[in-house]
Amino acid sequence: GGNGSITVTGLSADNDYIFNIWSYDTYCQTAVANCTQNKNNATEITLKTRTGNFDTFASSSQSFNESLSVIFVSQTSTMSNAGAIKVVDDRGTGSGWTLNLTASDWKADIGAVQLDHNGNGSDNNTGKLCAFPGSASLSAESGSLTNVSKGTNDCFGASVGTIDLITASGGFGTGTYWLTDMALEQFIPANPTSQVYTTTIVFTLQ
Repeated sequence: GGNGSITVTGLSADNDYIFNIWSYDTYCQTAVANCTQNKNNATEITLKTRTGNFDTFASSSQSFNESLSVIFVSQTSTMSNAGAIKVVDDRGTGSGWTLNLTASDWKADIGAVQLDHNGNGSDNNTGKLCAFPGSASLSAESGSLTNVSKGTNDCFGASVGTIDLITASGGFGTGTYWLTDMALEQFIPANPTSQVYTTTIVFTLQ
């Protein structure tokens, strides 16, 4: 009798493998230097290999807090809560990840670009969109928050095309995480065209 180990290599993800493990009882007669093995029933082991999830989930549509009137001075429109943002990493690689945000210029109902998202704001009276992950709440549904951190509050601009929302360092970030209560703000220049404006924001997990 005794204990042993088995190493299996070359398996592919998303498959079921069945192994039969046989055991033997060995009897030896020392006087005649003869051994006999009795084969016992096999133990069947099923091994399922699955690709771990690596994904993010967020609301498909959100609106800013309220409509603004057209006036002859600049304004700031606020979305106090962009909705709960979920990140799942159960790949088992521990390679770390970053969730970031990109956006596009605002379009009116007619489809034409009417308002910048990456201008200089009040500096030259152009549109500017800002995100506030640093002021949001980060929690772990599973896993640890060790070395998983929120990004800093930032605005899109000529040199800022993406804004990091959450970062997990290498070796960390396995689990399910939530970023909630993140605000967005859009600077609106004076005397804008009275329209309904729409932008597309994209959450990218990489």
